[in-house]
Order: sequence, then structure tokens, then C-alpha cells
Amino acid sequence: MKNKKNMVNKIGLFVASIAMVASLHVESVLAYTENADTMMALEEDPYEGVTKISLKNIFDQNKDDYYVYFYMVQCPFCNQVKDGMLHFAAENNNVYFVDYSVKENRPLQKYNWAATRSKYNKKIGYIDGDGNKVFLYGESEEKYKNMKNDYGKLMRFNFVTITQNNLSSFPESNVGDIYIDIQTPEIDYASITNYENMLVAGVPVLFRISNGVIIDFYFDSVEIDEFLDNMGE
Repeated sequence: MKNKKNMVNKIGLFVASIAMVASLHVESVLAYTENADTMMALEEDPYEGVTKISLKNIFDQNKDDYYVYFYMVQCPFCNQVKDGMLHFAAENNNVYFVDYSVKENRPLQKYNWAATRSKYNKKIGYIDGDGNKVFLYGESEEKYKNMKNDYGKLMRFNFVTITQNNLSSFPESNVGDIYIDIQTPEIDYASITNYENMLVAGVPVLFRISNGVIIDFYFDSVEIDEFLDNMGE
């Protein structure tokens, strides 16, 4: 009985130690979609010097190849790449900015994150009594590092250890389980050629449009940061 109690304590201590890190990832991709209406405007606009367009004009620019960046001044994830995006725009004349805090710049259709998570999020392992990661048969973190969706987009996953803090975000999970948490929206952007059918799963997001077709997109600060680093090489 004593050994069993010690084992439970070990699991509890290990899980608690990573609770803060794991909880930072949960819901991160939703933070600046659902709350957009509640944001307060700031007196100063750090994006004053860029070329701004509206949602209705994202496919109407007089260039064969260009970028459209959706952002919000108050978005902390946008602020992580703000300087990089401003520099990128200063160095290139084909970068346009869309202020997502403006209601008219938000598509009528809302992206269904719940459906995407239901499709991809699942248990792939658990933390054993000694605090070690144990993966289920056929599972590993490596398996999900180069996976693409049906539209050829490289998917990004967070690996989350379930705690009391995030238990409710992962249906049917238990404390100590290891779950994958999809961070990439699954959207067939190549089929969207007008603003009426546009979808924005959250900000920041950067689109590359060529000859009226979205040929690539970079979602969240992680992907945009990587894109900017590659462009600077």
C-alpha cells in the first residue's frame, strides 16, 4: 500500500512540475479569434507605416505575387513577430497588412477548431510511476514532426501532458496522459479565390497569394518566425 502511495505521489509531483509549461500551449491558437470583439483600441498604431488593405481587397492587388498579413495590435503572438514583419514589409513592396481588430476585416465564416481537434488530438502515451514517458504501440513524438494534412500543409503539434489545469480541454483524458494537440488549421486555401469564402483561424497569419490563388500560409508566431528567418538567409 505504501509503495502504491509513493508511486502516485511521484506522478503527481512530476505532472505538477510541467503543468505551467503544458497549460501555455492549450487554447493558444484560439486566443485572438474569439476575443477579437472585446479588444480595446490603442492610441498609437505601431503599424502606421505599412500598406493596409481590407479583407474585401485581399485578392485584388495589382501584383502577380504578394503577401497578406492579418494581425491585431493587442495580440501578444502578433507582437512576437511584429518587428520581423515590419522589417520584411520595409524590404519588400508586395506586403499588405489587414487589421483583424476591425470587424469588417473578419470573415463571416468562423473556423471550426473543435472539429480539427476532434480529428487529430489523441492520447499517444502516459507518464509512468517513475516520471518517464511511455508511448503507446506505434506512437512517438517523432511520428508527428513531419506529418502533412490532405492539402499538403505541414502540421504542427504540441505534446501536452494532462494535468488538472488542462484536463477539461482534452475529453476522455486522465491526469498523466500524453496527448498531441494540433496547432495548424486544416483549410483548403487553394480553393478560396474570393473574400466571401475566406477563413481565418486566428492571428497572426501570413498568406502568400500568386495569380489570385493562396499558395501558402504561415500560421501563428512560430511559423511566421521560421518564414522570416528563412527569408533573411
